[in-house]
Amino acid sequence: MKKEGIRVISGNPNEGWIAVAFEDFKYPCFNFRYKQNFEPNDEKIKQQIEDIKDLKTKNWIYVLGDKWFIEGVKCF
Repeated sequence: MKKEGIRVISGNPNEGWIAVAFEDFKYPCFNFRYKQNFEPNDEKIKQQIEDIKDLKTKNWIYVLGDKWFIEGVKCF
């Protein structure tokens, strides 16, 4: 990942998310999210799950299970 380290960790447990940003990036690179209505079989979500193969150019999702997932943006 990055050598520089984490710049900021923020979140709102009431809304079910935690964001992580690295020193060289203005915006968070990924969020840990929880959604009660998360549906990994939705076509848009399936495409973002597939996008994890190309982290440098695509937004992506990695499913952790039990309605938790990591939502990432192209920042590496």
